[in-house]
Amino acid sequence: THPLVITPHFQPVLHWWRQCESAILIGFQTAITDNPQLTARYPPLWRQPLRILLDPDGQIPPTLKLFQTSAPILIVTGKPQTQYPKNSEVLYLPDMRRPLKDSAPHWLPNLLNYLTHREILSILVEGGPSTHNLFLQTDLWDEIRILQGTTHTGTNTPRQAPPLPNTAHLLYQTTCLHTHVWLYIHRRWLPFAPKQPLPSQIPFLPGTFPFLP
Repeated sequence: THPLVITPHFQPVLHWWRQCESAILIGFQTAITDNPQLTARYPPLWRQPLRILLDPDGQIPPTLKLFQTSAPILIVTGKPQTQYPKNSEVLYLPDMRRPLKDSAPHWLPNLLNYLTHREILSILVEGGPSTHNLFLQTDLWDEIRILQGTTHTGTNTPRQAPPLPNTAHLLYQTTCLHTHVWLYIHRRWLPFAPKQPLPSQIPFLPGTFPFLP
């Protein structure tokens, strides 16, 4: 079958979500494959979140769309290079270059601590399976939003999403704007979750889960 994609009707919601977070994060492979801008481009516009790019081996080319906008960008790398654009901020974490099973417990919490000190208190991870697994395997996540379009298009094989962790609790599901939406929270937040069913317009609310700290 052809891969299911998010319809253009749902794009304004995704861009609204981007503005509701302090930062957006992707990995090297997503930056190369999708070449996204990672900016909010649908009105109403009130801010651009910090864009975070994981580049463990310092291989990201400076010609990507990420560097063609004035929105702030932080490159996290284990091997800094000299060709990063001048408007880029670089954070050097040498442990990133080790295998995932050895390095993730060390450098990822260090990155989050660094962002916390900068008052970056929420991150929307838009990367691929490997980047998502960094957060899922280390249990450093609070929400999972699964979107599946109802339209078939293209012939490329979609990337396989990582399995849901056992700590994920389904809070809400709906179909709107030709898109299936599943919203999960970490079980640690269940005591704070609403006891009544959430309203149907919840995917459009800023922050999605306003009861989370």
